[in-house]
Amino acid sequence: MQTVPSSVNYRSSRGAVFIETLRQNWKQVLYWGIGCGAMGFFTISLLPYSGFLEAYQKIIEMLPPQVYQAFLGEDTAFAATPEGYLSGEFFSWIVLMYALYAVIAGLNVSANEEESGILDVLLSLPLPRWRMVIEKAAAYTLIITGMVFLSFLGLWGGELTAHVLTIETERLAETVFNMLPSVLMVLGFTIFAGTVFRRRSTVARVGGAIIVGSFFLEFMGGMASQASLARAISVISFYHYYDPAGVIQHGFNWGNIAILLVASILLLAAAVWRFQRRDLGV
Repeated sequence: MQTVPSSVNYRSSRGAVFIETLRQNWKQVLYWGIGCGAMGFFTISLLPYSGFLEAYQKIIEMLPPQVYQAFLGEDTAFAATPEGYLSGEFFSWIVLMYALYAVIAGLNVSANEEESGILDVLLSLPLPRWRMVIEKAAAYTLIITGMVFLSFLGLWGGELTAHVLTIETERLAETVFNMLPSVLMVLGFTIFAGTVFRRRSTVARVGGAIIVGSFFLEFMGGMASQASLARAISVISFYHYYDPAGVIQHGFNWGNIAILLVASILLLAAAVWRFQRRDLGV
């Protein structure tokens, strides 16, 4: 449960909410970052075992090609490489873990505190509402960035240990940090939902739905033909713009990154606008 420190002068101290949010939540960088980094290290550590990739390729070939490509966005030839294996068995799902954290963080911006009564105390201080939303969002953005950086260190350590990846360290870093725009979009969406709905359980369900729904829409769109409705609808999924297989092969897709970051900024702006006009007493 978060508390409001009485010693903080919110009027004179710019960034006080930002600093307090970091103080209360910085350990999550270690818990999530080291945990996800360890999973990346373990994923890479399997590669040196004799015959591992051959066995992995046989499993892939047992699946219908359209199912595998829809699920992971890869062809079977690339999937049988160390980089393809890493893309499919780590990057394809780890972003969903970070998106889950983004929902938890988004709930902490206003929904959790409003339902617990802390928000009334916080807003009784000389603190503009917009500052609370912006500074908390900035703090959680920094926290998520720290988590992703620790994940990169875990993968980099696995790469140095296994000696089987031909991917350059710079490209590995691009693939890891390519998760950030998608996760920040989920964070912005959850913050916005927290200013619309009054119950945190509703906000949590809506945030979870955007994660599950995005993955499902992209999967169905990948299975469908180019001219189908499912393929057209899949463009509203954040997972559609994630594309770890493409990034690990070719580097950042700046168009996809721009779409997700613009969506994040618009959602945060909408959250500030809504929160400024929100009657918290009802």
